[in-house]
Amino acid sequence: MQFDPGRRRTVATASAGSLLANAFGGQLSGTTEPVDIAFGIRRPVRTLHLQRPLLIGPIPLYELGVRTNDFGSVDGIPEVGGDPDEIVVVAHGKKPRVEQIKVGADVLDRCSWIAFDGRARQIRLSCF
Repeated sequence: MQFDPGRRRTVATASAGSLLANAFGGQLSGTTEPVDIAFGIRRPVRTLHLQRPLLIGPIPLYELGVRTNDFGSVDGIPEVGGDPDEIVVVAHGKKPRVEQIKVGADVLDRCSWIAFDGRARQIRLSCF
């Protein structure tokens, strides 16, 4: 879980969304919309509605965005300055699971501060 108050909307990866849907009775709704992920990269996102809330500190989360397509492919694009005799091995097996939730301003706008205590292994939120 990452806290990103600069992000407009809370977004989870597809695999994290699947786990949340199973654990909290989630269902997708609406059409996909492109959402900025990082460094100008946009991914399609749908809304996941949870029947039971995911608690983030004192805040119950009933709705979040879920990426519908997590991984792209650059298999056919050569590298600039690459060796023409180089052999590139590309895996076509199971994609790695990346369970990540980026908590955005839609949740954090109710909080006046976030405290990270590495020694105690705690994150404390002060929210209303």
